[in-house]
Amino acid sequence: MPRKDKISSVTMLGTIEDLIADLENERKERAARKPATAFGVITQIYPTLLRMKADGWSDMEICTTLKTRGITLSPGTLSTYMKKIGREKRTIKPKPPRTPKVDSATPSPPSPSMRGFISQPPPLLDA
Repeated sequence: MPRKDKISSVTMLGTIEDLIADLENERKERAARKPATAFGVITQIYPTLLRMKADGWSDMEICTTLKTRGITLSPGTLSTYMKKIGREKRTIKPKPPRTPKVDSATPSPPSPSMRGFISQPPPLLDA
């Protein structure tokens, strides 16, 4: 005799849309509490760090300031992260527009003249 699986009943408080919204909010809150990587934090604060460097801050000073806020990394690592993020954010220059191909219906420019060309006889080959 085949076995029949029991289907359990569910008593929900609210609608399925409410359940989806609650689960989505919980997912977002958990993601916000998840420990971030140093690279992720530097990526998010990159514009501010650029302004600090433009104002004359050294990598060591920035690292010391970040350390007081719980982000510990060396000046070399900060420099590496800044360069990597800068490369990723750099915009690629658009290529210049292509010149259109000459259409067969368009007359082509005249070819160079052969006027004044003197042909020489081929050399004799002795066998």
